[in-house]
Amino acid sequence: MKKNLIKKSNILALDMAEKTGVFSMQYKGCWHFPQTGKAPRKFGTNYQRETYFINFISEFIKANDIKLVIAEDLLWLDKSYKANEQLSFYHWGLVYVCQLCNIPAPIFVKPKELKYYATRKPFATKEEMIDACKRRWHTNPIDDNEADATHLYYWGLHRFQDMIDFTNTNTKSV
Repeated sequence: MKKNLIKKSNILALDMAEKTGVFSMQYKGCWHFPQTGKAPRKFGTNYQRETYFINFISEFIKANDIKLVIAEDLLWLDKSYKANEQLSFYHWGLVYVCQLCNIPAPIFVKPKELKYYATRKPFATKEEMIDACKRRWHTNPIDDNEADATHLYYWGLHRFQDMIDFTNTNTKSV
């Protein structure tokens, strides 16, 4: 048996958007990182949200012994500047959190690759992604963010199957 295998419970999948879709053996659902207060002008308008994001994700990673983070990569479409700014922060904020927690940098999956893995269509709609999640993984996601996170988790299991210990049965069921 190979040494240094990670367990399925050591993987966290995130679909970062206005609401962040989450899937791991410990938790599945959506997280929202609101603007909780007015920050001093010198720190910028999103300082509270960014601080909350970094603290919350790093605490979750440490508390649940996460060793591999998989997230959907940035996609620059017709979103507003503010949306792009927020997505960019979540992207690089996640890289920073992984450095803080002393785990490898997150693995970013292109949206087309994830959609193709889930539905065999590179331009699948949100509804098709949710239906594929229900059909393939027998879960009932609350929205497309959770469905994408679920697909990311199983994409990671498939892609890194040589690094994962599938014999462990002592994980919490979701």
